[in-house]
Amino acid sequence: MKEGRKISIIILSKVEENKLRKDTTKLFFQPDISGGITSLNDVEWVLNMRNITIEGLGKISGGEYDIISVEGVGDLTGDIKASKLMVEGVLKCNGSVESDEMNIEGVITLNKSVRVKDLKIEGVVNQKKEKIEADYIYCEGVLNSEGEISADKIEVEGYISAPEIYGEYIKIVNYKHLLDRDVHFNIFGFGFHNRKGKGRSSVDLMEATTIELSNVKAGSVRGNNVAIGANCVIEEVECDGNLSIDPSAKVGKVNGQAY
Repeated sequence: MKEGRKISIIILSKVEENKLRKDTTKLFFQPDISGGITSLNDVEWVLNMRNITIEGLGKISGGEYDIISVEGVGDLTGDIKASKLMVEGVLKCNGSVESDEMNIEGVITLNKSVRVKDLKIEGVVNQKKEKIEADYIYCEGVLNSEGEISADKIEVEGYISAPEIYGEYIKIVNYKHLLDRDVHFNIFGFGFHNRKGKGRSSVDLMEATTIELSNVKAGSVRGNNVAIGANCVIEEVECDGNLSIDPSAKVGKVNGQAY
């Protein structure tokens, strides 16, 4: 099989792979392979391939991969480990995800836990109940989580909603023109919408060494160095270091030894 040939394939489990080695006629390929499969060597190359691209409709089972790229509509059925996961289309993950890097420009739904070094969001991430753990999270899109988010460094210039956020450094600076905008994706003629919500990001509890906020609604904010910026609504702040509060912010209780 020649280098550079595009392939769309359903990635198989080990059991399924062993079956295919006995009957190569059961392989499922999209009709974009020029020349077709001509030998067992071609099959071996496909089965050992670690870079996966979905351009139409595709399904990926659990396993270890190098780069996974979803430009169409994909379904992840098992737990995966990858060096890089890129989503420009739509991906639903029913297994856990462990990756060095995740770039989300489309829409991803995560039904299990996520562990990633660098997470960059320009599209929409919907996390269901489980936990997101990262070294660094940068979000200028939408991050909706029903579970805990934990990262060393978190920078948000879009919209975030979560019950709990923990980190060393948390910065949520929402810009109103982004908050009032619809996020719209068009994949194969189908529209996907996600309303960022008006006014403010929403977090029940956040805790970090350094926290900088604007246009955020929060229940409890705990940190050593806390800056509550414009248009924030905070029920309670606990701070034992530097604390600044913008005149336009509404803060309930202030606890700790802030100065």
